[in-house]
Amino acid sequence: MSISKNTFALFLISASLLLSAQASLQIPVGFDVLKNQIWLNATYGTENCKIEAKAEFINCNNDVDFVMTGERSLYTCGAVNTGTKISGLSNYEANFKMGNFEADLVFAQYNDVNYPDVIYFTKSLCFGKVTNDKQQLSLLKQLNKEGLISQPRVYITFFNKYLSYFTKDDIIGQINLGEPNPVFIKPGSKFVKMFVNNTDTYQLECQFYSNGESTFFGQKIPTFKRYTIYFDTEMTSIDKDTLEYMLNILKERGYKITINQFDIHDQYYINTIEGLEPITISLLTEDKSPFTLTLDASVYTRKIAKGVYKLLLEPEVGSFVLGNTILTKYYFGYDAVTQNTFFAERAVDLNPQQVAEKAENFSNYLRSVKL
Repeated sequence: MSISKNTFALFLISASLLLSAQASLQIPVGFDVLKNQIWLNATYGTENCKIEAKAEFINCNNDVDFVMTGERSLYTCGAVNTGTKISGLSNYEANFKMGNFEADLVFAQYNDVNYPDVIYFTKSLCFGKVTNDKQQLSLLKQLNKEGLISQPRVYITFFNKYLSYFTKDDIIGQINLGEPNPVFIKPGSKFVKMFVNNTDTYQLECQFYSNGESTFFGQKIPTFKRYTIYFDTEMTSIDKDTLEYMLNILKERGYKITINQFDIHDQYYINTIEGLEPITISLLTEDKSPFTLTLDASVYTRKIAKGVYKLLLEPEVGSFVLGNTILTKYYFGYDAVTQNTFFAERAVDLNPQQVAEKAENFSNYLRSVKL
């Protein structure tokens, strides 16, 4: 299935109408399994030069690496040197087109000819935390300053958790900027604002807090007060003692656990997902009332073959970091200024065929313009 000219024109008209009402800016995203990163397609400059950029949420900056094409490509594409520097590297400004909008963005040029030893090999746009505006460039803050979004917030969800089944050209989710897309919110649900501890000296990106009440099969399990999401992996990292406790709960209920010890972390496999109960984590909302985050079996397992399911849980000393499969269960939001995070239950009645058709339409379009 491909997008006709009329259909694509209608898409652009609809996008323009949405923007005129200052609705959510929308960016379809893919996932590169080989690089383990969320990516988006964009063009920049007066010549509309194409790039594939990583959607970065952790330790982020608007940075573009031109080591493969040289500094001259910046000028060829129509980027303008701002005369400023960030972390010692030159800043450039160009018009970027992505999703249903365009904006003038400032970005840092890595692998600057004056700093040949600085090699990052990256193209990324910053959707996450910026701790120092003199050392980091934020996509969200720039769009907010330009008036394209009413608040510096990003919302993200995935349509399907089976990322390994898709190519990097397939659309697996959507990023919304400023305002959420109401289509993705479960009827009767709404975004809940999580508590943020501004006095916490150990703040992570996209961090939220728990009151310590977490369960598995109805049994309380040892957990931590701080949580975050790692957007580039399906694996949820759990403190090794807590994970061992959870594995024992499974064994007591007759589940057969197989361990693969040939990786950096032990990998765990289970013989069936029948009867598996969710992991529940009680989070603190803005007024410190509880909000229960539910990780059902579809979030923490993946089918490998008949009778073989991988537990998407890995041991990590002293941490509890959620993998990106949580984005198939919840619609997640983050405010780049206040550091607040937001959760809403994602719509479960999205027509799978409709989602598949939309993803295929976007994918066909991106394939036609990919590098």
